Amino acid sequence: MEQISTNSELTGNRVATGVQGFDSLVEGGFPRGDLILLAGHPGSGKTIFSAQYLYHGASQLGEPGIYVSFAENREAFLRNMKRTKMDFIKLEQQGRFKFIDLVTVKEAGVEDVLALILSEIDATRATRLVIDSFSALAQAFTERINARIVLHTILGKMTRLRGVTTILISEKPVGSELIGGGIEEFVSDGVVILSNSPARGYLRRKLQVIKMRGTRTRRTEVRYDIGDHGLTLYPIPEISPVQKVYSERIKTGIEGLDRMLGGGPFKGSIMLVTGAPGSGKTTTGTALHCGRRQVQRERALRFL
Repeated sequence: MEQISTNSELTGNRVATGVQGFDSLVEGGFPRGDLILLAGHPGSGKTIFSAQYLYHGASQLGEPGIYVSFAENREAFLRNMKRTKMDFIKLEQQGRFKFIDLVTVKEAGVEDVLALILSEIDATRATRLVIDSFSALAQAFTERINARIVLHTILGKMTRLRGVTTILISEKPVGSELIGGGIEEFVSDGVVILSNSPARGYLRRKLQVIKMRGTRTRRTEVRYDIGDHGLTLYPIPEISPVQKVYSERIKTGIEGLDRMLGGGPFKGSIMLVTGAPGSGKTTTGTALHCGRRQVQRERALRFL
């Protein structure tokens, strides 16, 4: 598996999300100024992921953020996020967070909504923005091309010029491969998919980075969970190549076995002891464990 770089040269142009286990998948965070599409099934954690992104920036890095909602109202958002240890009320009082509560608008009012968003970005000097959701905003347009123009020109270019890194939330219906209106994924700089699927009576949650421009990403799905502290990812451990091969042999403490192995196994090697039930696997393993300690005077760790 390829090693994902997180050196200082890259992380200086990256925006850390604060989502445990995620940033290592994308070289330290989102590329600064990019438009990131976060799509997922209902209940997959899109709002919590986005809230963690804003909260981490405002509380830990001093980067003001704005949450624009076309669905959940301010009171419900603040209440729900407080259950995951995120106190946005305090950040509001400090001027580091702004919640813009908007009703669903018609096409004629979209221009005013976008002007309000850009005005608040300038007023708060926000560098992080979340729009929840573009699926709701796009419903205002009678023609899909108009939604694409807004997404590409206004939400993409205008926020990039201001140095704002934006998360665009989009719904992904269960059982459908289509994301939102089918245009967001092509215009966005990055696409992150959250999904739920039943497995043996449990709900299995998976995250996948579909694309992230200018970034080397892992191509595997990553399991995650939602708990009292928000989203936590559990990336698959990387398998690194052996850095050093030893020619030195070690004594096992079993004289006959050492002779069979030409003086003992090589240092750093792995031995597999296998056999039928009752053939002495545990006894052999114990003898190796104890004999090695007596011969070499080394510490040993044994798992049963």
